[in-house]
Parts: sequence; structure tokens; C-alpha cells
Amino acid sequence: MLALRGIAKRFGATNALADVNLSLRGGEVLGLVGHNGAGKSTLIKIVAGVQPPDHGDIRIDGRPVRFHSPHDAYAAGIRVIHQDAPLVPGFDAVENCFLGRHYPRQLGMIDRRAMRRVIAPIAAGIAPDLPLDVPVMLLSPTQRQFVRLLKAVADKGRLLILDEPTAALPAEDAEAFYEVLGRTRERGTSILLVSHRLDEIAAFCSRAVVLADGVVVAEHAGADLTPAALIRSMGGSAAALPHPGRAPEAAPVVLALTGLTTASLRRPLSLAIHAGEVVALYGLAGSGRSHLLNAVWGEEELRSGTMRLADAPYAPRSPRDAVRAGISYVPADRHRSGLFADFD
Repeated sequence: MLALRGIAKRFGATNALADVNLSLRGGEVLGLVGHNGAGKSTLIKIVAGVQPPDHGDIRIDGRPVRFHSPHDAYAAGIRVIHQDAPLVPGFDAVENCFLGRHYPRQLGMIDRRAMRRVIAPIAAGIAPDLPLDVPVMLLSPTQRQFVRLLKAVADKGRLLILDEPTAALPAEDAEAFYEVLGRTRERGTSILLVSHRLDEIAAFCSRAVVLADGVVVAEHAGADLTPAALIRSMGGSAAALPHPGRAPEAAPVVLALTGLTTASLRRPLSLAIHAGEVVALYGLAGSGRSHLLNAVWGEEELRSGTMRLADAPYAPRSPRDAVRAGISYVPADRHRSGLFADFD
């Protein structure tokens, strides 16, 4: 479906890409991996028509093409889905899917029933549990990713380029996302998947290409497509992955939670975190992870229990209290809850 031959791109004295060859068949999922600065973003921009290559050829279905703009790539059926691709918050899934498309009309008015008749069968095939009539601002981050996929497929995308699609999703939500993506692939859609989560690349892709310093250094497929093999090709050692280890036994307790309950967290929870320690908080969706963090962050009121920070009583009434106490919080939905979208 897509073939790149001898793609090269230079920015001043920097070779962003050098003689990159890559092919992608119809209905195939190809992984693209590499360290930051390896050239992945530049390659995506070239395929998406954002930047022209200095040298090399792009072929679609065996025919040479030259993209002068993203519109040209769009006309060729190429869709790029970024992890925080914008959606209109007040629109539902159907309305978002029709953005940029011709609206069906009846008696001069937009025919919303006709819009739904177009989108609903596609949604039933790839994301049957996605609510179509709910404003996307009320959907979870995973459901909003479903909407982005649905929009690309409904818009007759033949090649989907997914740029870190699960970066902001917890593991169980990422699994649900890949189930939906698998149904998208079964429709014959080709997928170029860019991700730093090498386990996901190994599990979902039929092949993976490794970029380093703008050059394709390896290609893995079949039994050779494993996280360890990808790490080695990226210039690392699977046996030498950094590990934080355990905090020294004498390290002081920085945060102590004792018998914590909230309106949503009903079973008492106790936890101690030592200086220099990395603690993983794991659980399925709805298990209470977010409620516990919200309580520490001052967004959720305690019903019982105590918290101590640096061996002093800690009872935040708001996130402002948490910030003043030296606590920072990166939420799961960073785009909506962690940033001001209108600020640079």
C-alpha cells in the first residue's frame, strides 16, 4: 500500500533522515520505534505531507506520488492520529466524525439522523460500546481515542499513522484500545504505529522498523519481534535496563497514609513511601487508584484516616495546599486536566 524509497531529509547540518526504505502492505500493522531524535517525527511529517523529502520517492499502491501539503496526503487516504488530536468538546462522536466533511441535509437543515446512519454501522464494527450521543468532553481518554479512530475510518482513511496513541492511557485501557484497533485492521486498514511501549509494539505489530540517527538499523518480525530484540537494535541491552531498586532501609518515610477512606474509596488503605523510593500503584479501572491520588492531591475529602508528610500532619483542603506542601501531580488526562489548552 505504501512504499518509501531512499527518503532523506536534512535540516542545516543535521541529517534527520538518510536513505530510509520502508514498506507497508494493506491491512498490516507496522511498528516504528527509536529513541527521541531518531527521525520518527520527521518521517511521519513526510508521509503526512507536512514536509517534503529532500530526496527519495513515495509510492501509494505502486504509483509514485508527491505530497505538496497535508491535503494531498489526506486525498491519498492517509490519516495521522496524535495522542491529543483535537476534538470539539461539546460535540458528540457522530458530530466530531463529520467535521470537515459534507453534511447530509434535508429541507436545508443538517440531517442528524442521516449522519448517525453513516457512523453507527462503522462504530458497531470497531467500537460497539462507544456512546455516540454523549459530548466527547464527558468521555474517558480511551473513549476519545476511539472517537479519533472512528473519525479516521469513517473518513475513508486507508493508512492510519498513530503517534503514541496509548501514552496517556493506563495499561488496561491500552489493552481495550488495541482491541478496537485490531477490529480496525480487520477492515483492511493499514496502520503505522509509533510507540515507546515496546511490549505493545511486539504484541500488536506484524513487523517493526527501528530508526537510529535517521537511518533504518533493523527490522524485526515473527519470533524475532520482542521487546528485548528491539532494545538491542536501538542500541541498548535488555539485561542492562535501568532499575531504581529499593530505597535504603534507613530512608525516612516521606508520605504515610493510614486507614484512608473517602466517599469513593471505602475500604481503609494504608501506605508508606520512603525517600528515594518509586512506588507503583496498580489496579483495574474503578479500583480506586485515582480516588487515592485525588485524596493526596486535596481534591477528594477524607472520611477517615490520616496522612503525614515528612513526619508532619498533612490534611490538604485543595490542590493549592498540596502544591504548597511540595507535591506535584500529573493526571492521567493531561490534555484536559493538566494543561491550559489556550496557553503556549
